[in-house]
Amino acid sequence: MRQLRDSLAHALLTVLATGLGVLLILAALTPAGPPSALPAQLRQTMPYSGVEHPVTAVLLNFRGFDTLLEIGVLLLAAIAVLILIPDKGSRGHRPLSAGPTPGPLVPWLLPRLLPMALMTGLYLWWAGASRPGGAFQAGTVLAAGIVLALLGQSLGPPRVGARLRLGMVLGFVLFCAFGLGSGLAAPPMAYPAGWAKALILLIELALMVSIALIFMVLVIGIPPHARGRFPGDAP
Repeated sequence: MRQLRDSLAHALLTVLATGLGVLLILAALTPAGPPSALPAQLRQTMPYSGVEHPVTAVLLNFRGFDTLLEIGVLLLAAIAVLILIPDKGSRGHRPLSAGPTPGPLVPWLLPRLLPMALMTGLYLWWAGASRPGGAFQAGTVLAAGIVLALLGQSLGPPRVGARLRLGMVLGFVLFCAFGLGSGLAAPPMAYPAGWAKALILLIELALMVSIALIFMVLVIGIPPHARGRFPGDAP
C-alpha cells in the first residue's frame, strides 16, 4: 500500500511539474502585449511626487501602501526570530549572538570600514530622493556595518530591550501614523501639498533605522548555544 501511495504521489508530482513547464514555455512564447501606459503616467505625475527619482516616487508615494506592507512582513520575521530566542530568566534583556572570535585582521579593518558604512548609509538615504538609493539600500549597508562590528566584537552582544524594539518598529509605526493622519484631510497615504519631500525623507530615515535593526536581528538571530534546545535539533 505504501509503495502504491508513493507511486501515485510521484506520478502526481510529475504531472504537475510537466504542466507547470508547459505553461512556462507557452508564457515565454506568447507575443508581448501592447506597451504599458504606466511609464507615461509616471512621467506625467512625477512633478507631484515630491522627489526626483522615479523609484522613490513609486515606493514612497504612488505605491506607499505596498511598501508599508513589505516593512510589516520584515518586522514580523524579525519578531519571530526574537520570540524563538530562549528566555534565560532576564526577560527583556536577552543577548543576541556575538559571533566567533575575530582574527588579527578584523580589529585593524573594522575602525576603517565602520565609518565608511555609516557615511554610505546616510548618503544612500539622502540621495534616494533624486538618484538611486533610499531606505532599503541605506538600512542594508548599516546592518552590514553593525553585523561586522558584532563579529569583530567592536560592539558587545546586543540585548533585546526596549531600545531595540523601538528602533525596529519605528519606521512601520511612523509610516502607519502618517497614513492614518493623512486620511483625515486627504486620501489615505497621500502627502499634503508642499510637504511630500520632507515627509518622504523623514519616513525614509525612520525606515532606514528600522531596516538596519531588523536585518541585524535576522542575520545574527538565535545564539548558537541555544539551537540545541529546539525539538529535533542536536543537543
